[in-house]
Amino acid sequence: MARRAELTFIDLPVTDLLEENPLPMFSSARDRTFRDGGLLPVERDGLGENTGFRILPYRLQDRYAPHAQRRAVSAAVLENDRLRAAFLPEYGGRLYSLWDKRRERECLYINPGIQLRNLALRNAWFSGGVEWNFGHFGHTCLTCEKVFFAACTDESGERFLRMYEFERCKQVTFQVDFHLPEGADALTAHISLYNRTHEAAPVFLWTNTALPEEPGMHVYSGTREVVAQRVSNDAGKSFFFHAQLPGVYRSGQDASDPTVLTSSTEYFFQNPPTEETAFEAVWYPDGRLFAERSTQNMPYRKLFCWGNHRGGKHWQRYLACGGAGGYVEAQAGTARTQVHPTWLSAQSALHITQQFILSDSPAPCSEDYGQARAEAASRVEALLPKADLIKMHERCEALSTQKAEALLFHGSGWGALELRRDAAALPEHLAFPDETLSEKQEPWLGLLEGRAMNRCDSFMVAQPWLERMERAAPKTAALWTQLGVALCEQGRTEDAARAWEQALLLERQPLALRNLAWLARRQGNDDLALESMREALGLLGEGNESRPYAEETLELLTDAGRYEEAFAFYRQLPQSLRLGERLRLLAMRSACRVGEDAFLEAQFNGEFTTVREGELSLNEPWNLFRAGRRAKESGMPITDELLRETAALEEIPEHLDFRMALD
Repeated sequence: MARRAELTFIDLPVTDLLEENPLPMFSSARDRTFRDGGLLPVERDGLGENTGFRILPYRLQDRYAPHAQRRAVSAAVLENDRLRAAFLPEYGGRLYSLWDKRRERECLYINPGIQLRNLALRNAWFSGGVEWNFGHFGHTCLTCEKVFFAACTDESGERFLRMYEFERCKQVTFQVDFHLPEGADALTAHISLYNRTHEAAPVFLWTNTALPEEPGMHVYSGTREVVAQRVSNDAGKSFFFHAQLPGVYRSGQDASDPTVLTSSTEYFFQNPPTEETAFEAVWYPDGRLFAERSTQNMPYRKLFCWGNHRGGKHWQRYLACGGAGGYVEAQAGTARTQVHPTWLSAQSALHITQQFILSDSPAPCSEDYGQARAEAASRVEALLPKADLIKMHERCEALSTQKAEALLFHGSGWGALELRRDAAALPEHLAFPDETLSEKQEPWLGLLEGRAMNRCDSFMVAQPWLERMERAAPKTAALWTQLGVALCEQGRTEDAARAWEQALLLERQPLALRNLAWLARRQGNDDLALESMREALGLLGEGNESRPYAEETLELLTDAGRYEEAFAFYRQLPQSLRLGERLRLLAMRSACRVGEDAFLEAQFNGEFTTVREGELSLNEPWNLFRAGRRAKESGMPITDELLRETAALEEIPEHLDFRMALD
């Protein structure tokens, strides 16, 4: 019998989230364009579909404490006589630890704390463990959200854990059942996705497993055929191409060993979806073998590493809490790459079973890649036999619709609200109790009950809610503003503008002004956008709630090349806002062009915690700053030639180096 399936606590240093950004971040174009550097015709199909930026109705989580503080973090624990799995219900259900009791060692890469940094869809993310990413391209909107955990019992009396939540961006329900029967050497995760809407949903579904990065390690899957990305610091120069392991990037270089790769790297194993199962194996020189295997409806695999270069090494330290070492990610997904779509049909469900195991196994005898890969496949079959996995999948699917005995941890109240709107919107076997409803859902509960809406601090953009708002009466300023948000997100920008103008006729309120500014900026009218933002800031005053408005105003001025005006705007902000990291980063872009050397030097001597993955916002200010110093010393003007020379000779300090590649 599984010994435990219960809720406990882990004492960890944690970077606490502060308030969410109150502004709606509207979607970009539905699709993104990626450069084709030599893909096969079948790999070009769907490339970039449904990968444009999208997070609504969620808000950015772009404010977190500068330093971690120790606190008790909720943990849902499942264990048998051989393994102990600890999940974090407060952080999207992340598998934080998979402890091997017999070997007395950790199976995964463990970050000794939760150090939030800007990598996920909504900004905040942390490294380590296993993350189940679902919803839209780029991790999951629930990375730093509470999710439901429940205790269940199978037909033989074994306890298992269930994680689930209603995902509002794609209007689908996500569930993972975790099984660890007594005597089992592998953790089983059974994934279920439910689309109860009347339209097919494009979904992103990838599992990210963080594992220790060690010299001489090798990563294998069921094929040597891969789609790889050549990463450039200039995103426009990155491209995807088809290749074969081991010589993906350079002849004679074995790319199955991530420690030899000089840039941040990702390549996707193109396992045939006709196979009954798919796997990924990570083999270490000391004989440790970590393997993950799944049913054939999750056929593709990926390796990600930060790369053996200064920027990549800095990223490793930047993400680690308390000096943890380097890591790689072994990922599993339902589409060819993470920029290809997976479609979940209307009124349908998808069921996938994965297993995870760590074992002792002598490293492959042969240095030949093909033979070593064959040895890995044979070893995975011995550890996680295909027939047993398929049998386990059938068993888990039958159990996936069984109701839980006990709810261990509450997720959000959005599922309960959705059931108030439509009792058939979510799977009947999952509990979304009314006690999870909070003040976040109150305005929308009021809308369902016919009460006037007077707040704009959460958003709804799905079609059923848009229709409710269009029919609602009376239409307050808050409701007009919310209706405009939903209309804009659905591409009806002219209707959205009219809704926000109606809101302003009733009340001059900052959010409607900002939204009109966003639309004016998109249409190329920077002056009108700036006028609206200045009025919004005037209405808000000098409190902290004006921070995101100030950030967008400063970004607008800088992007328009109005550098003197931009830095003057920054200088006139209250000190409490000027100290904000994002405002300082934005101010550096203008300061380096107007000769504010003292300000720049102070920033370069500090540390930053919100620099985005792939963002090089510090490089240009650094280069202009150093070129300016050299120009003064030589009595010469700053020229393009001097800038190129400075970039070549004076490398940005290591603590400011966030490059993803060497170019």
